[in-house]
Amino acid sequence: MLGRPRQFDEQEVLERAMDMFWSKGYEATSTRELALAMEISQQSLYNTFGNKHQLYLRTLDHYQETFSDPFQSKLVNNGASIETLREFMYALAKDYGSAEERRSCFMANSTMELGARDQDVQERIKHHLTLLEERIDMLLQQERERGRLHSRRSTRELARFLSGVIQGLHIFNKAGYSVDMMRQHIDVALDVVICSGP
Repeated sequence: MLGRPRQFDEQEVLERAMDMFWSKGYEATSTRELALAMEISQQSLYNTFGNKHQLYLRTLDHYQETFSDPFQSKLVNNGASIETLREFMYALAKDYGSAEERRSCFMANSTMELGARDQDVQERIKHHLTLLEERIDMLLQQERERGRLHSRRSTRELARFLSGVIQGLHIFNKAGYSVDMMRQHIDVALDVVICSGP
């Protein structure tokens, strides 16, 4: 006898699970709370996503595919410039500072909670950071070719530095820094990138 077909949209319930993990963290979220938030039974959760850890990994992948990749796509447009990067970083600061409970970036939260002790999570974080770094590197290469980047550092070094600045916005946000203060931090970092020496 065939099992009953699923009565829910998998991507929709995955979004709800991500929102729950994002707000409460991995350890503080129970399977029961997840099922309630996802509006499915616990058995359906297990049947579709496996255990809590497997579901968490799926939500990290979902975040990368539906939020990070589309949001970062503007960095790799042919016309992308330092000002594109500045607006990108400003948008992150505004998003972090205006979000409820200052919950910041889901990947950054995962790094703080599980990155040092969960290899599966760590691999996804490294993938997330590598993609960001590569996209910034491509933008900086274009700016160097246009004669707008005067630093003697390699674009890869500068991209890694700016990736670190972006991760620092998460800490500033958690510490209660205002959006204006984060924007000042971004401006200083970009000034350093444009004009820094060896």
